[in-house]
Amino acid sequence: MASAPPELCSLVGISTGRGAGRLGDESGERDVYVWYAYIGAELDEGERLGAPLRRAARPIAELVEVMSYPELQSATGEASGPGRRHYWKGSLMWELSDAFIEAFLERGQTLRGGCGIELFSLGGAISQVGESDAAYSNRGAAFDMLPAATWDDPAEDDAHIFLTRESWEALSPFARSAVYVNDLGPDAAERVGEVYGSNKLERLAAVKGEWDPDNVFHLNANIAPRPSPA
Repeated sequence: MASAPPELCSLVGISTGRGAGRLGDESGERDVYVWYAYIGAELDEGERLGAPLRRAARPIAELVEVMSYPELQSATGEASGPGRRHYWKGSLMWELSDAFIEAFLERGQTLRGGCGIELFSLGGAISQVGESDAAYSNRGAAFDMLPAATWDDPAEDDAHIFLTRESWEALSPFARSAVYVNDLGPDAAERVGEVYGSNKLERLAAVKGEWDPDNVFHLNANIAPRPSPA
């Protein structure tokens, strides 16, 4: 992942309980999965760049196909569809240490039905834009670490949220106090500063104060408007 060209982006994750999806059922196997997307017109080049992933281990299943961008965005299908229950908690990382990888795998062994940990590769074109040129921040981050859970039964809310938070607390010491805005959930109010940094957050609050002083647009990772000077 670290040496891949910008045209190749990838995701590594540990998924548990895929078959059953319920916390009380231990029959679901623990899988390590790798997704990658080659964004380019030379399909043979995409196949070549993906070849090392096949050599890393013998896959139990594989699917490679050409798809449009909207198809790529909806590739998880019903697993992420409406009506299901979701919880996640993320942090950005600049490197993967041996200690982190050991902790990553250890947490993968303890998780149960519907819970998992994902690790997205970043960099590429993201890192080629100046840090102060846009609201998107932490452009030097190399990975997005995201413990997450998906389930159906409201009675299992507390258990799934607890396991996901445990994973994040075990792995976040290897990360920095930085997070991607779409990884924020119920904790958005306390962590929004980790998305932008204090200087940029102050600038965004001033813009919000000018264009939305009444904070009408607040149903998001909200930036409170800063009152304009008289």
